Amino acid sequence: MGRRVSIIGSFVFALTLVAGATAHAQQMQWLREISSGDPVDWATDVTTDTAGNVIVVGATQGALPGQTQVGFQDTFLRKYDAAGNEVWTRQFGAADGFFFFGPSVATDAVGNIYVAGLTPGAYPNSDAYLRKYDPAGTFQWAAQFGSPNTEITSAVVADGAGNVFVTGHTFGAFPGQTYGGNGLSDAFVVKLDGSGTTLWTKQYGGNDWDDPFGAGVDSAGNFYTALSHSTGGELISYTTAGTLRWRRSFGGPMGNVSDLAVAGSYVYVLSTTRNALDVLEFDQPILFRFTTGGTMVWKKKFDVGLGVVGGARARSVATDVTGEAYVTGDLFNPAPGGDAYAIRFHPDASEVWRALIDSDRDIQMAGLALGPGGILAISGALDGDLGDQSTLPSGDAFAATLSQDPTCSDTANPTGEEDGLASRPIHFYVEPGVADLSGTLHEINCTLIVPLGL
Repeated sequence: MGRRVSIIGSFVFALTLVAGATAHAQQMQWLREISSGDPVDWATDVTTDTAGNVIVVGATQGALPGQTQVGFQDTFLRKYDAAGNEVWTRQFGAADGFFFFGPSVATDAVGNIYVAGLTPGAYPNSDAYLRKYDPAGTFQWAAQFGSPNTEITSAVVADGAGNVFVTGHTFGAFPGQTYGGNGLSDAFVVKLDGSGTTLWTKQYGGNDWDDPFGAGVDSAGNFYTALSHSTGGELISYTTAGTLRWRRSFGGPMGNVSDLAVAGSYVYVLSTTRNALDVLEFDQPILFRFTTGGTMVWKKKFDVGLGVVGGARARSVATDVTGEAYVTGDLFNPAPGGDAYAIRFHPDASEVWRALIDSDRDIQMAGLALGPGGILAISGALDGDLGDQSTLPSGDAFAATLSQDPTCSDTANPTGEEDGLASRPIHFYVEPGVADLSGTLHEINCTLIVPLGL
């Protein structure tokens, strides 16, 4: 398929939009590479604030411009304004160990920023940490918590009252808690107030891996997270006071939970199913929708690969108060320049649009957030591999914003000149419907490249 080409830094970055009845071009508003000059820089999470600023967190093995490298591997925190201009950058670490291990980021209602991750020091006996910054990037406080063994955080979220929840997994017992992992991991949730004081801690697990991914709160302050077990997924909710509300199992033994999002009276859980033989990693993303009362409304498997061998990884999900869901991930593609994707779903599971992200460098997605003014913030790594923490990514981090409501003048069947381009072939594939209903035919017929100069 023909496409316009634009160079950003040293790589070509193209967005191809797929829609149902009407084709649109997914608009990329801006994209920024984050590079220390070292081969290893990557973003692990992204969030926005009420002013439309984009905040990205990640790890580096070098020194970002204007910063000082502290340890072998530091954490970085960078804030962009809504137009993609860098506002400030912070880099922190310790000389005696790793400080990153998949740091997560969240903001509260007044723009304070919270970073959760793994402390430096004598890994594998390391603790979880939470750091708070004000909107100007001034460090406020740090809290450290854990067991005598290893803790690894996976998500952080703030509620409307300025409290903060950190979730992850542990291989020991938190103070006042019981370790049930039998050598495997237990899940934990810690709630702190805006001053860094721990309000309550919950630990749960059994004779299985209990690894939580994603964190969300509803308007009543109830907390939600989703776990991956060897036997399937589990959605768990606690009250604002730390009382267990309910637990719901879902999925199957070949599933891996990726993320969770809460808005209004619904919870979305993003997961990936895997081929039982694990041949060429034929994976397929699946999106679940629950009520905040724990009732499953629907689940939807969706094809992304467009014939690419190896399937797709699900990475992140976000939702708004209307129940629209946005998901991102990346493709297992044996060819150079792996692809990534973004998809928007209506509350009834019908697809609004999808954007396939093409690059001459491998793309690993690692964050997604909605912002005011119709922005969709994404982050990740180029030439990296965030899927296997035993393999360090090699490349640069990136942050970008897309439009939540793409526009394009194309029709469903372009002919002649289209957006200044010669006509191109239309490619078809079939997407499985909800609950194994008949597939939906889609077509690709509009491409938008990142604007020149980004």
